This record gives sequence, structure tokens and C-alpha cells, in this order.
Amino acid sequence: MREVRKKEYTTIEEDNMERELEELERLRTNNESKSFYQKLNKIRKDFQPRTILRWDKEGILISEEDDILRSWAERFDELLNIEIFNQNVTRQENYQVYLDTDEPIPTLD
Repeated sequence: MREVRKKEYTTIEEDNMERELEELERLRTNNESKSFYQKLNKIRKDFQPRTILRWDKEGILISEEDDILRSWAERFDELLNIEIFNQNVTRQENYQVYLDTDEPIPTLD
């Protein structure tokens, strides 16, 4: 369901961008330079890149992508390696979270 919504949103977004580009092309061919540059600047100003931040264990705000990914890997490692107490049986379940530095780190995009 979520994937379908994402595809629909992407399709709508692409259609809107295509219409804006067609409008820019029309303004350029009609030599409406003032309107062309106003529209172009509006499109460029509307785009704002996302800043991704995360607090680490020590309470320090981190913004580097590698540090954020490492922080999440540590957090999930802590969550997955827990002791389970069930009735009179105690057992520890261990799961490994690997962060291989030789492989390229996936992007957040």
C-alpha cells in the first residue's frame, strides 16, 4: 500500500515538474525573459535540501552520514541483543549487525 502511494506521489510530482518545464520553455520561446527568470528562480528557491541530524549516545548532535549510519547500527545492535526472561527460563538472544567499511555505505536518499 505504501509503495503504491509513493509511486502515485512520484508520478504526480513528475507531472508537475513536466508542466513547469513546458511553461518555462514557452516563456523562453516567446522572449518573455522577465517572466522566464522569475519562474526559474521560484522553482530553484522552492527546493531546499534536507538536513539529517541525529543525537548519539553521549548527547552530541551528529550530521555526517557515516556517523549517523554507525549510530543507527549501534542502536539496533543494542536493541537486538537483549536478554529475554520468560517464566522460569532465561536465555540471551544475540543478533549481529554488521557495518562493513569496505562496502560503500548506502545513502539516505
